[in-house]
Amino acid sequence: MLKILKQIIISITILVVLVSCTSKEPTAPPSGQEPDYFPNSDGTNYLFTITESDSTGILRTGSRYVFYYGDTLINSTSYKFQKDSVEMGIEIDERISNFRKSETGVFYFIDTSGFAAALPDTLRNRMTITSEMQTLLLLLAKGSFWQVFKLTITLQSGITYAPYRITASYVREEDVLLHLVSGDLNVTAQKIKYELEYRFDPEEPSQKFTSFSWVADKIGIIKMDGNAIVVNTILSGEVSLDDSSKTVTYVLIDYNIP
Repeated sequence: MLKILKQIIISITILVVLVSCTSKEPTAPPSGQEPDYFPNSDGTNYLFTITESDSTGILRTGSRYVFYYGDTLINSTSYKFQKDSVEMGIEIDERISNFRKSETGVFYFIDTSGFAAALPDTLRNRMTITSEMQTLLLLLAKGSFWQVFKLTITLQSGITYAPYRITASYVREEDVLLHLVSGDLNVTAQKIKYELEYRFDPEEPSQKFTSFSWVADKIGIIKMDGNAIVVNTILSGEVSLDDSSKTVTYVLIDYNIP
């Protein structure tokens, strides 16, 4: 069973999409104006630089281009399309994901039918997976905490454990200097902490990996930095437990919001 659980976690492809700093106290928006940390009008696009490294130094550099467009219905719920193009050296990876934005957060649709159908009935019937991944809470405030994604296995009646879980929490407000193609830009950003916790054996201690994201009003995600497992899960939808020693940094260098 442990082997099957490991294969589940490693093979999950979650269709999701996802500098100097000075901390300060959060600034309340003007009355009646809520900040927009995730602009998503058709044609909105972003360009990030990517730096991947480990304890020995920089391994690879590249770029990530994100484009929002159109809409579709999935299980009677309206979602927008997100196209990601990641270029690392001579490698180019493109993928399409679906997300929706509500008054409270940003949610990505998770298609679990592929790997769930390949599981034995005995395990499939004991597995519970959240149908969406909430990558962002739009009403950020001191003490904000939410569950991003969770996979639960029922071992027996009344006994469950989560071999794979991601949570997020608000950290603080910071000033961030962006080196955009058009020139340097100082922005006020909200820092968010993401934590991935997984364990193959319910009797063994869990392993935890962390990353941080910075979002700015009327811009969106401007930076993400931390463990490659977490960053790639949130931003590119790839889960690989073989690169836990790597860290990755995404930094915004250009964007266009119609």
